[in-house]
Amino acid sequence: MYFSLIGKSFFCATTSTVKPERSPLVHVESELAENVQLKKVLLSSVEEELLKATRENDDLNSLSAIRSRLCGNGHKSGHTPPKCSSRPCPFNDACGLKDKHPELKEKISALQKEIKRLQQEG
Repeated sequence: MYFSLIGKSFFCATTSTVKPERSPLVHVESELAENVQLKKVLLSSVEEELLKATRENDDLNSLSAIRSRLCGNGHKSGHTPPKCSSRPCPFNDACGLKDKHPELKEKISALQKEIKRLQQEG
């Protein structure tokens, strides 16, 4: 745009394309909203995993229900480890005894701690 004042020309730039500055709080707010949503999804996932592990643990037998001596190797009754010809019991699904496989109980405990931590952060 040009203006003319008594024989002199001036150029004047217009600033119609200037965008208003975004508040830094808008960015922080959207980031916090994403974090909250992510924690909700994570909490839900951990709760589902805990429920699955608890059901699996409830389906297993305890040693008190067996009422007989078990081989410490294969977790089967009728013999002792020196006379055992089977391989060591690899996981609780093989023998069905929760007392012989503490890893499932440890997993449940760890999941409960994770849920508590997520709830405290939220």
